[in-house]
Amino acid sequence: MPLAEIKQEIGPAIWDSCEILSNIRNPFSRVVSLYNVRIKQGHSPQPADVDDARAELEQSLEIEAFAAHTHMMMHIDGTFAIDTAFPNETLDEALDTWAHAKGLRDFPQDQPRRQVNTNNVAGRPAEDLLTETVRSQILEHFGWFFDLFGYSRNVSDAHLPPAQHAPAQASVAS
Repeated sequence: MPLAEIKQEIGPAIWDSCEILSNIRNPFSRVVSLYNVRIKQGHSPQPADVDDARAELEQSLEIEAFAAHTHMMMHIDGTFAIDTAFPNETLDEALDTWAHAKGLRDFPQDQPRRQVNTNNVAGRPAEDLLTETVRSQILEHFGWFFDLFGYSRNVSDAHLPPAQHAPAQASVAS
């Protein structure tokens, strides 16, 4: 649900007392993960090989719409509204550090943890699956995300954590 809708639903009094948390992930990895989800849900066919996966990724995913959705999930009226971002690449450690800073002993172990092996299709990393066309679309439509969080724009670094975390109250255009 977009943050603006959540804020409207719960009202300003509750909203102003909340800390807004988000999991973040390199856009190259997110697109491959979205493709994996589409396969699992039956919206995309299981690829026969890596060439089929590349073709399907290039033809079926609407990167611009996915980027716009991501922007809505993190902004209200064009202003970045996430207080704390947890990089997926170091999620367990980031959650534990956050919990410790809040005075919690450890982040509750029954909470969702980083999923393993969600950055590939048929055992292939993002750099093997994303064509130059898809890479260019991701860089164009997720430029703000790479800039804000400090992720590398090199697809071979898609598995690496960002160089920085989101600044509080950053304002970025879509």
